[in-house]
Amino acid sequence: MTALRAAIYARVSTENQRKKGKSNPAEGSCDTQAQQCRALAKSLSMAVVSEFKDEGISGDASDRPGYMALLAAAERQEFNVIVANEVSRLWRNKAETWRCVEDMQHRGVRIVTRDGYDSSRSETEYLLAFKSVSSADDIKQSSKRTYDQQYKLADAGKIVGGCPFGYRHRQVTDGKHLDRHGNPVVLRTEREKHPQQAAVVRKIFTWFAEGRSTRDIARELNKAKVPSPGSTWARETRRCGGWVGSAIYQMLQNEMYHGVYIWNRCSWPKAKAGMRLRKVVKNPREQWIIKPRPDLAVVDEALWQRVQARFKQRSKETKTAHSGGTARYVLSGLLECGECGSNFTLQGAVQYGCASADSEAYDCKNKIQLRRDLAEELILGPIHEQLLQPKMVDLMAKEMLREYEARMAGLQQRWEERPAELTALEERIGRLRDRLRNGDPDMPADELQLAVDRAEAKRSELLASQPAAKASAKVLTMLPRAAAAYRRQIAEGLAGDVRAAARARAAVRQLVGGKIKLHPDRKAGHLVASFNLNRLPLLKAAGGIGSVGSGGRI
Repeated sequence: MTALRAAIYARVSTENQRKKGKSNPAEGSCDTQAQQCRALAKSLSMAVVSEFKDEGISGDASDRPGYMALLAAAERQEFNVIVANEVSRLWRNKAETWRCVEDMQHRGVRIVTRDGYDSSRSETEYLLAFKSVSSADDIKQSSKRTYDQQYKLADAGKIVGGCPFGYRHRQVTDGKHLDRHGNPVVLRTEREKHPQQAAVVRKIFTWFAEGRSTRDIARELNKAKVPSPGSTWARETRRCGGWVGSAIYQMLQNEMYHGVYIWNRCSWPKAKAGMRLRKVVKNPREQWIIKPRPDLAVVDEALWQRVQARFKQRSKETKTAHSGGTARYVLSGLLECGECGSNFTLQGAVQYGCASADSEAYDCKNKIQLRRDLAEELILGPIHEQLLQPKMVDLMAKEMLREYEARMAGLQQRWEERPAELTALEERIGRLRDRLRNGDPDMPADELQLAVDRAEAKRSELLASQPAAKASAKVLTMLPRAAAAYRRQIAEGLAGDVRAAARARAAVRQLVGGKIKLHPDRKAGHLVASFNLNRLPLLKAAGGIGSVGSGGRI
């Protein structure tokens, strides 16, 4: 008899349940579930070999870390029984329920739950079906109840949801009644202004209204070591260590700061069925609930309007720039920091610099800047000298000529052998057609027709071989023309016209095979440009292929 090796799986749906379970095991924490499952495994003479858990994750998602680890261990045959407290702890998604059950049956893994399901007993399948549908419906109903409750509160002017930076939650109690844990009964939770954070918000609005950029504001706040939004959140990983311009941009457009509360502006449906990842979808404006809350205004109306007026002006400027192309120069958008991967952008009228190097929210130390005219001279120079120069074009033409001469020699030999081969092919085609017309006891008509088609295709290839050899020789004249066109495009782009610069930029992107990486050489105090000079665009135009590597030092 095969020994029963069990793996235990436990899950709680919300962060609130996890916290309650830690303070009070009776709330059904993962530890409590595991303890109960161990008792069930012992009663069934099973040896528990591993335990998996997910805390604060809905059972509707199939990409739970603990659950995925459980499935991976089952695939490695580390156990032959899964024990869970309830079916709903394992799944709340109908599709995933049946997929997993079928997969485990195929692997010979039994599933047992404390609420009565046992995959080794066919009579409990009805229970699984019922609980699967019931669990999926529970999620829908729970979601609807939550939405309805939040809608009711928001429509009454109450604040629901989390707090943006500048605010905090305050629990209101009557000071008399206690819950079963001895804590005061919370009557409601209200939002109020956070004095220190609200002062930072007003400073941000003031700075932006005075003309400072969001990145400059972020840099100033990081320099002053002002705690950023979310700095106290219990996250295991963080995208950055402080303020960033994009977060400030969102803050400056949050109407809560001038005393207007908006609920249901966006929805967060799952990006893919069965996954936790969600996407933001903006709801139609008629579905929004908009309530004035002047008591929660952090900035006055005059300051709010100054900030919004600046946004409108910037929007007009952006549209104007886009109509003629925001990127004005040949190398705009082609230079990339070799340390952090950010773009090298104009830091003024004449200097390129890493877009992330001047922000303390990012860990990029590439502070070396580069004059635009010098970059164009030293980066575009090799393209002219090594790739588009007539001498290099002549070398490529000679390479192609040798290749085509060899190809034409083979074609010429085929052409000389053509009469005998053509005669043999035409005789074969005649015989096949006679057999097709008169019938053939050894080959069906469709096979005979296929043989005729193949022979005729071979004859057409032979007849076309000599013209192809002549055409291939003509291609050589296209190579110098292509090189001249690229030289002309780049020269026109450097002359200052925005549209010509856009065409030149496209040509350079092709010839260097993408972006140009700039790595700092701190000892020498300059940048090293890393890129390839790619002959492929030229040779494609002339019917050949090839590439040559190169680099530059600035």
